[in-house]
Amino acid sequence: LDLFCIPKHYAADLERVYIPHGLILDRTERLAREI
Repeated sequence: LDLFCIPKHYAADLERVYIPHGLILDRTERLAREI
């Protein structure tokens, strides 16, 4: 969680953040296009 900007009022309730595989692929594809 240290790599995410989480509002302080949620910090005590969160242990982990799940990122969908499709989101990772979309971001990777967009980054590749920019390079």
